[in-house]
Amino acid sequence: MSRTSFLQSIGICMAVWLLPTAVWAQAADGPEPLPSGLTLGRLDSGARLVETLPLVSEGGFLGGGLAVGDLGADGLPEIIIGSAPGQAPLVRIIRLGDRPASELMPYGDGLTGGLRVAVGDLDADGQNEIVTAAGPGTNGHVLVLDAHGNQRVFAGGFYPFGRDNETGASVAVGDINGDGRDDIVTASGPGSVPLVKVWRTDGWGFLGEFSPFGEATAGGVSVAAADIDGDGQEEVAVALRGGGDGTIRIFGGPGLEPLAEFPAADPGFSGGLNLAAADIDGDGRDELLAAPNVGREDHLRGYGRHPDCRRR
Repeated sequence: MSRTSFLQSIGICMAVWLLPTAVWAQAADGPEPLPSGLTLGRLDSGARLVETLPLVSEGGFLGGGLAVGDLGADGLPEIIIGSAPGQAPLVRIIRLGDRPASELMPYGDGLTGGLRVAVGDLDADGQNEIVTAAGPGTNGHVLVLDAHGNQRVFAGGFYPFGRDNETGASVAVGDINGDGRDDIVTASGPGSVPLVKVWRTDGWGFLGEFSPFGEATAGGVSVAAADIDGDGQEEVAVALRGGGDGTIRIFGGPGLEPLAEFPAADPGFSGGLNLAAADIDGDGRDELLAAPNVGREDHLRGYGRHPDCRRR
């Protein structure tokens, strides 16, 4: 999955921007606040906050998911925002410069669980598509769309955890099997056994599934795809979205086997994590970005260098 230099600057803020309360970026000379609301923060290679960019919120629109990627052929990334729980299921596409924003409504009005979004080239045509997943309280319906809302690849979408599922899904995109084509990673929502499934997009079913945290936890799973070791093949990083001790676990390889795990929070933490990934220092390896979930005033932390995952 290609990432422009702009994406390296702001795409990592996916996990942070999702939080409705103020969060903080870890800085050498002390924490700097990242305002709450529709705000993007630009980070330097040390995961320090250097600039914030407020986004105009029209009609009370709130975001429940955020992704960044070039949806056209102009080399400029778009900011893709999925609606928050309780709102109409909209996908808002914000373009840089004077290019107008647009909206997609790929689901019916009755879906109010919010939308999780990801971006990647799912059909190997050289252009990125938008992947959406319905959030908590829904069946997690996944769709693949182009910038105009036309469905691509899985016509009609699919239900990663069954049509009767009511816990929703999280979604990420990355080339997990190294075939040059992005795959779709889905993770179960709160209220169910933590489960991750990786789906091929070439018509050959899914690559595999695993339960990263056992059956005793039901806080939902946050997921990211990241090429941590720089080999061109992305790994799957997971953390509990609710509860848990802030542990991040990494899976990859042909059997999606466990590769590493490490704590991403201080002792006693139990708030859950949001994850994102990008190569923020330009070394060819993706770093993982972790931010505490709802209701905490904490720090963004960056990690890199698989398999020991030393903290940046």
